Amino acid sequence: MKGSSNPTLAEAIVASPARDSAIQRLREPGALAVTTGQQPGLFTGPLYTIYKALSTAALARILERQWQRPVVPVFWVAGDDHDYSEASQVSWVSSEGAVRTASLPPRLPDAPLTPLYREPLGPAINDILNALETDLPPSEFRDWTTTWLRRHYQPAKTVAGSFAGALAELLAPRGGSLSGEHSRGRQAAGRAISGPGPGPGTAAGQGPGAAGGGSSGGW
Repeated sequence: MKGSSNPTLAEAIVASPARDSAIQRLREPGALAVTTGQQPGLFTGPLYTIYKALSTAALARILERQWQRPVVPVFWVAGDDHDYSEASQVSWVSSEGAVRTASLPPRLPDAPLTPLYREPLGPAINDILNALETDLPPSEFRDWTTTWLRRHYQPAKTVAGSFAGALAELLAPRGGSLSGEHSRGRQAAGRAISGPGPGPGTAAGQGPGAAGGGSSGGW
């Protein structure tokens, strides 16, 4: 993509310590983005979500060295997804080695298919956080992890909003940024970062726009 001063760019990027730097780098002449994404889930969802995000950040660093131009990893949050039954469950391994599963209350059969960017977590999220904290064995990571999750997964927040905030904070030290929780944010990000690619002879024939990751309900 070309460096862009498109005002929708700032609107599209989720708040995090890396947000301002990512926007500034995306606006530089010749800047590119490596993109991936995933539908929201409790506590950042399945572990492969983290792997996808970290892999994209690593690829961006490699391409930036090879191409000598800014390459920014961008993760889009598919908050328009309405698969609540999938997004409302989480599993972890307890200190005894057992797999624990917890979930938010199910939707009523006649409930509307509310997109996850509008679906509040509700008070049950506190019970799930308490269960996770009780199950995790003592370690140098336990307190940080539970504090980080409690900072984002709160009753008044939405499934997509909490997911976006938690993942944005986690990726910020690696220069990663997230685009919005629903289609308007994704469309704004697409408009802001679209443009001609790096040109012939680079990116193994990548087409116009950003360098792209794989696709699995997202990237």
